[in-house]
Amino acid sequence: MTGLRTLALSALAGGALFCAWQIAGLLGLFAPPVRARRLMTDMERRTIGFLERAVPNARVHAQVSMGALIDPRGSIAGQARRRLFFSYASKRIDYVLEDRRTGHIIALVELDDWTHNPLADRQRDRLTAAAGYLTIRLPASERPTFASVSARVRGALGMDDPYLFTHARTADMRSAQRGEPDHERV
Repeated sequence: MTGLRTLALSALAGGALFCAWQIAGLLGLFAPPVRARRLMTDMERRTIGFLERAVPNARVHAQVSMGALIDPRGSIAGQARRRLFFSYASKRIDYVLEDRRTGHIIALVELDDWTHNPLADRQRDRLTAAAGYLTIRLPASERPTFASVSARVRGALGMDDPYLFTHARTADMRSAQRGEPDHERV
């Protein structure tokens, strides 16, 4: 009986301690064990400035969750839908270029630094392409400068030829008017 009494008292004491810990947390008596971190590295901060100058008609968003940009297709349901969504939802895109006027996504831009894995990057590019996005990669072998970033991004978007870029934007607007997904590119 003594063992049972000790077990009951231990359970009661544990429960009381747990309740006290919960109440202390609710009252803000101690802070969760977290700390702030920087949104971008110095190189990422420089690169966003280059992107903003290279594509002035774009609003540049940094560190965007893939879950904010991609949804599983309607034909996938239930557990399979959740599993697919959570397989990519918390991964982040370095930069998203959004047309300031229409809100359409122009392109996704990845700064391939030492943290990037080429195999994983190819899989991510397949996923974003399946959703209709163009991904522009800024290679790790090339230290980003305004000239290098501008050349890669403007070249990928057809901005070196003003007719091509205007034509692509006009095609996007026509697609939007017909009710087609707003992220498709011509």
